[in-house]
Amino acid sequence: MDPATLALAVTTFLSPLLVKAGEKAAEAVGAKLPEQAGKVWSAVAARFKSKPLKGHSDWVRNVAFSPNGKMLASGSSDNTIILWDAATQQAIGSPLSGHTSNVWSVAFSPDGKALASGSDDNTIILWDVATRQPIGTPLTGQVGDINSVAFSPDGKMLASASDDKTIFLLDVSLVDVSLLDLGPEAWAAKACQRANRNLTQVEWKQYFGDELYRKTCEQWPEGK
Repeated sequence: MDPATLALAVTTFLSPLLVKAGEKAAEAVGAKLPEQAGKVWSAVAARFKSKPLKGHSDWVRNVAFSPNGKMLASGSSDNTIILWDAATQQAIGSPLSGHTSNVWSVAFSPDGKALASGSDDNTIILWDVATRQPIGTPLTGQVGDINSVAFSPDGKMLASASDDKTIFLLDVSLVDVSLLDLGPEAWAAKACQRANRNLTQVEWKQYFGDELYRKTCEQWPEGK
């Protein structure tokens, strides 16, 4: 019998026995075993009885639930991340591919819209959970394996821990997942809202060359 099957058998067998033993011990001293005790042991047994989630082709290194608990992300040595439906225990679409080595850590943003993954390839990838696509290019800077990633409670900062003995704090406040679904006009409106000005003459020439200067944000004066 393999270890997993043995553990399941022992847990399933012992759970009700342990609860009964606890009840008898409580009765001996005129007490009553808390009702929650049976629920706790039942939960332990149920946990082992749940069907394993299979989809990775190598070791699973890390798992993380989304804030609402409806989704699970798993990172693996097969260099991919799988998003799972926690209710159906089925994979949501195909694995997320982008890393070139082991995925050591995954973490959802507080709003559940983004997912961060850290890898042996010394990079962090931010993913749009809805579209399942990377947000921009991989984040670099550390020169060792990225062992752990974590968002701040407000979602504006991302911390990463590396084999190079450093921790990086990354400002991801400007990463707006909602922009990925916007058209050109909405993009322009968002940009104007954040910049609070038009492009300067120098910036215009840098990005648009000899094209005639024009305001891109009508509510602001022309740049100098």
